[in-house]
Amino acid sequence: MVDDCLFKNGFITPSGVRVYSSLAHNIPGIDLDSDDEQIKDLIFKYGSRAKSLLSENSEDALTFTTFHALSKLPTKDWLVDFFRAAFGPKTAAEYAPYVNGAVVRFWQPHKSPDRYLEFLSKEISRKGESALKHLDAGSRVKAKQRLTKLLAGEIAWGELDTEVDVQITIPKKLIVFVEVKLYSDIGKFGTFNGNRTQVIRNLETVWETKERLGFENAKLVLLTIDRASDKMYSQSMRRYRGPDLRKMRMWDEVTPGVERIRCDLPHRAEEPAEYHQKLNTSLGWVIWPEMIRILVAGYSRLWRSIAMKLDSSPESHDPTPSP
Repeated sequence: MVDDCLFKNGFITPSGVRVYSSLAHNIPGIDLDSDDEQIKDLIFKYGSRAKSLLSENSEDALTFTTFHALSKLPTKDWLVDFFRAAFGPKTAAEYAPYVNGAVVRFWQPHKSPDRYLEFLSKEISRKGESALKHLDAGSRVKAKQRLTKLLAGEIAWGELDTEVDVQITIPKKLIVFVEVKLYSDIGKFGTFNGNRTQVIRNLETVWETKERLGFENAKLVLLTIDRASDKMYSQSMRRYRGPDLRKMRMWDEVTPGVERIRCDLPHRAEEPAEYHQKLNTSLGWVIWPEMIRILVAGYSRLWRSIAMKLDSSPESHDPTPSP
């Protein structure tokens, strides 16, 4: 009866998911009156739009539930597991002493760097249309249309802001953007360069944000359902990190993909080699089955800790029978 009442204005998706009318009943265990910053992130983005949160292609409900549950564990040891899966053992060991100071937030907005558009505008003024030769034919047409509008003062035609699915920060030391996909693919929305996908744009944005906010290092993690070769996100990761999946755990080693990063960031071609190498080693890739294992491992550690405390308590060894 209670369930029917909550479901009054809800609906059932084609796959059988019950989407409730209340945001609080679509995400288990949240209190809409809480002062929790993560819940405020959720309410700010969705408010009463529960149907959007639970759409067939939305990964936001799973993203929030998973990372919110992990961040509520008494320690942030799960973050060491996450860094190990995303970047390899060296990065995990480097940040292990600091993870308990980490802060996890959702859907934080960040302005995309202006340098790419500024670069194209200057190049066109100097070279004419030959400045767009690095773009394919379709992108070239879109670039000319966008730049014409931008030069006329229509700012909305610039690159869209980046909304970070999950943002992890360790004060002063590290900022991590996590781009999450479930059944959808990455896009090229907000840009007009055929190779300037969400991966390379967000990689540049996290490093720009790192400089602006004063962090020592920056990383970008792609979290996807798989590593299927037909997906654009897989093609991007292979482009920048290499095609050999056997080396996926060596993320902290510079690969030949560093030259492709330089190629896809023509407006940063004059940056020292170290800049492109850092971007190359800042990419990480985790798939959802690994993420679920990290979640299970985190709560298994908690349960073991609780069991050990119970076993060591005086009451557990008291032979006196209860009255």
